[in-house]
Amino acid sequence: HTDITGVKKAEEALKKSRQQLSDAMDLAGLVNWEYEFRTGTLCFDDRFFAMAGTTAEREGGNRMPVETYTREFVHPDDMHAVAEEIGKGMKSTDPEYGSRREHRIVRRDGGVRWVQTLIRITPDEEGRPVKVHGTIQDLTEQKRAEHALRESEERLQLALDGGDLGTWNWNVVTGEVIFNERWVAMLGYRLSEIEPHIRSWERLVHPDDMLRVMETLNTHLEGRTDHYECEHRLLHKSGAFIWVLDKGRVIRRDAEGRPLVAAGTHLDITRRKMGEEELRKIEARYRL
Repeated sequence: HTDITGVKKAEEALKKSRQQLSDAMDLAGLVNWEYEFRTGTLCFDDRFFAMAGTTAEREGGNRMPVETYTREFVHPDDMHAVAEEIGKGMKSTDPEYGSRREHRIVRRDGGVRWVQTLIRITPDEEGRPVKVHGTIQDLTEQKRAEHALRESEERLQLALDGGDLGTWNWNVVTGEVIFNERWVAMLGYRLSEIEPHIRSWERLVHPDDMLRVMETLNTHLEGRTDHYECEHRLLHKSGAFIWVLDKGRVIRRDAEGRPLVAAGTHLDITRRKMGEEELRKIEARYRL
């Protein structure tokens, strides 16, 4: 009899480790692949074929020439760039060589998926490449989210441009504020001339308006109103004061309800205020 308890424990640990790795790759949408110099073929795991909407059996096995992969699965518009990238990996003599490229693959059902290919080289003892290997990660959902975000940002920008709105995004904890170009241009400045901090705004608020503005703002920060809205004056670079309609809302709070991030807009209402003042003067003259 030979005691092989240690061997069995090691085998069980290895099996568990492989299962954990497999689960992690499934969650991350990762595919393993290798290029063998001896046979000149790419070898994919079953995840690739599932991603491509087929099976290894249907494609004649897990191995295929690079030309077959690029012709059958890479999007026509990306074929040249992908073939060039793979060729660089196969020809490189740099043992530290690595590359990352995003491209599209075409599934057997005609669907298109965005993927990211990572390439690494395994050198022999003398530093000569003997194997090119890497991963393919499905980025389709990420790309869709990025596209939706870009469209949303474009629609928002159109709305801001059409409404002639300045925007601010305030980190309540650090005091950092991101102003857009319209916000600073409204006051006669360039972005580089305004410190991206809440104290920049505080210095510009008219002294006679500060108490009322801060009471309104703090009421919202404390959660007693669903948004912040206030008309007040800001000092223009010229030395004159302009009127703005300042609107905002806390968009993130911590577990205790303390404000973390707030965002909002400024609208120049100076003309309206001037018109209202002129109207008050006319009404006063009529009363007299």
